[in-house]
Amino acid sequence: MELYHGCQNSFIITEDRYFIEHPKDVPHFCQQYEVDGLIVYIKAPLEMVLFNADGSLATMCGNGIRCFVKYGIDAGLILEDKVVVKTLAGNRVVQVLKKSPFFARVNLGTPSFQAKKMDIDISEEEMFGQSVMLLGQIYPLYAVWTGTDHVVVLVKNFKSVEAIGPLLGRNKLFKRGINVNFMRIIDSKHIEVHTFERGVGWTKACGTGSSACVVVGNRLGLLESEVKVQLLGGELMIELVDQDVYMSGPAVKID
Repeated sequence: MELYHGCQNSFIITEDRYFIEHPKDVPHFCQQYEVDGLIVYIKAPLEMVLFNADGSLATMCGNGIRCFVKYGIDAGLILEDKVVVKTLAGNRVVQVLKKSPFFARVNLGTPSFQAKKMDIDISEEEMFGQSVMLLGQIYPLYAVWTGTDHVVVLVKNFKSVEAIGPLLGRNKLFKRGINVNFMRIIDSKHIEVHTFERGVGWTKACGTGSSACVVVGNRLGLLESEVKVQLLGGELMIELVDQDVYMSGPAVKID
């Protein structure tokens, strides 16, 4: 087992397939090493199997896939600068821009606003601007799939998010729960994001969540197509190119 993080979003990475058959053991190891998830590295074909800290299977993780590729390079299993990684969200292309310090760009694919795809219990085709009342305050919600399910909430500050994140993430509207991202817009090219992650809790960074925020902000006309995202654990660059979302950021081995 090795430990890696992307913007302080941390993971155990192992080639042992034991956890695929015994996901109930994942929480113990995540608690022991104080990480957000566990990744099983499969060599051929190259595949990332990701578990959240609670042992639930995750479709995709932006920070995790960079850590996955960094692990492969460190172990001598990846020799190319551009690789295709199989995930439950589909194949994802990772371009290594720099090996030391490691920095990579990931094509996260085409986002989707379909509520049915995210198993959201509403009659409309999309959840884009509908409001919910939580703790006496109204919050417009914007849901988007960027490899996994996300809802974005625009805020002026992060004072009340600690209480709202868990309530919203487990709201009955979201039949399988959802990742909640609170976005503060600094200007059209810079945002700040805090994420309450399904199966994990509050996390220091979320790559697919950062991407969801930029996608939503761009659709609302508030953000440009290239945005720097400030997270509690570091920075990511998100780009919207044609129909796809690209995420660039670091990955570090934890000694």
